Amino acid sequence: TSRVQALHGDDPAQSLRLAAALARESGHPLARALTAAVGNAALPVVDTVEVVNGGGILGRIEQRELRLGSAHFLGLASSDPRFAQALVLADADDALALFAFDDRARPEAAASVAALLADGLSVHMLSGDATDRVSAIARNLEISDWHARQSPADKLAFVSAHQQSGAVVLAVGDGSNDAPLLAVADVSAALVSGTELAQ
Repeated sequence: TSRVQALHGDDPAQSLRLAAALARESGHPLARALTAAVGNAALPVVDTVEVVNGGGILGRIEQRELRLGSAHFLGLASSDPRFAQALVLADADDALALFAFDDRARPEAAASVAALLADGLSVHMLSGDATDRVSAIARNLEISDWHARQSPADKLAFVSAHQQSGAVVLAVGDGSNDAPLLAVADVSAALVSGTELAQ
């Protein structure tokens, strides 16, 4: 993470530990980044955890119901600019902390996209992330057709529509929320660093 912002005067380090305790239950790249950010610090035990693919993580820590995910998933005011580029830790009543990330494309991504375009292939980017984040990466990679805030069902529908129009689809993904789209694509590639479900 590049920044932790506790919203109600809580200790940012403790907020990070709570979020990391939930995050270690998921293989999502952002969850792994949160877990890595605490290093070897002891994390609290999470009870009754639920990971919602394409959404977030729900769990109870010391009898307190906590949720980690996007503002959209948590039902918070996604129009609030503080939430636009962050994961949010919340309890049953309110957002508790924000975790911002520095998003960068893999070093080889631009060359890979350029090679696909040079071969006459259409390249599309589908992401569950916020619009600003997705548009910046798409612009950096020179991908003109991109779609933000995509659920697993949205991604699946996009691939299915292209297949029905006669396209042969290669899908590349790394998260559990990519598993349905990887399953229906004509050719699929899961990143080695991705989740076990995607692989």
